[in-house]
Amino acid sequence: MFDLCFTGEVVCDEGVTQHLGVMTLGEITVGIGASFSLWSEREYKRQWLEAARRLCDLDSCSAFITDVGDPPTPYMVKWSPAWHVNDLIIFQSELLFIGAEEGDEAYNLRAAKFSLEDPYAAIPDRDEAHTEECRKTQICRHPKIGSTSDYANTDLCGTEWCVYPDEIREFVERRARDWRL
Repeated sequence: MFDLCFTGEVVCDEGVTQHLGVMTLGEITVGIGASFSLWSEREYKRQWLEAARRLCDLDSCSAFITDVGDPPTPYMVKWSPAWHVNDLIIFQSELLFIGAEEGDEAYNLRAAKFSLEDPYAAIPDRDEAHTEECRKTQICRHPKIGSTSDYANTDLCGTEWCVYPDEIREFVERRARDWRL
């Protein structure tokens, strides 16, 4: 199953208000927290439907924006780029620091390309999240849960989640009807 929605719960921590939600990717459910200072709930939902519709075509890519932080620059965007590859939709999760200057630790070329008007222009090639070793061997190395090792100096791949294209199509049909956007 694929789903992405707000739960109606709101938390405020140190003056920052987050509207809680969940993203379901198969059997995995991940919590999200979104600011409504720049985008409304309706704008997030509209983007999620647009992103899902883009994935209905084979060999397509898209991204689901789950939080747009508070500008002024720099600000943070949480998103999940996704690719329709063969019989799967493959998701990754990423933080982008928009407005970070080249040379800053938070600088990222994708973040420099990102805009809310066309976020899809910043979607990376799926292989960018994989190490050179992984690309050669097709075996990814990930941090182990609960490990206290220093992974800063270790070459690791980003985590990926998969769903089936039919689950994306079902999401579009169900949420377009429920949300009436």
